[in-house]
Amino acid sequence: MQVYKNGNAIYNAFGKQTGEEFWTEEFSLYQLTQQQ
Repeated sequence: MQVYKNGNAIYNAFGKQTGEEFWTEEFSLYQLTQQQ
């Protein structure tokens, strides 16, 4: 996971057997942790 100063993050993962790379769009950690 890459976390940026502005409070956003991107999650990266790699396939162990295939070497493929997977990632998410940039998202807000603030919005993710807010309770509703």
